[in-house]
Amino acid sequence: LLTVTTNGYGKRTNIGEYPSQARGGLGIKNILLGNNFVCGVMTVTDTDEILVSTKNGTVIRMPATQIREQGRSTRGLCIMDVAKGDEISAITKISS
Repeated sequence: LLTVTTNGYGKRTNIGEYPSQARGGLGIKNILLGNNFVCGVMTVTDTDEILVSTKNGTVIRMPATQIREQGRSTRGLCIMDVAKGDEISAITKISS
C-alpha cells in the first residue's frame, strides 16, 4: 500500500499490517501526518512505477521499489522535494 502526503512524504506498507475490523471499529492509523494531508493511497507492486505531480506543474516518475517499505504508523520518507508554497496534487500508478 503506497501512501503519499501533500508535502512530499511517502511510504510503502505491507497490506498484511492492516488488520480487518468489524462494524463499529474506530479505524486504523496509516501515517503520521503532522502538518499536512494525505494526497493519495493506492496498492502497488514491485514492477509498478509512480508518477507524482505538484500544483505548480513539477512531475517526477520513479519505480515503486525506490520508495522504502515502512511500518503502519510512521511518517514516511521524503520522495519529492516540494518548493515552498507548492504541494503534491496527484499521484498515479503506471503498471508495466
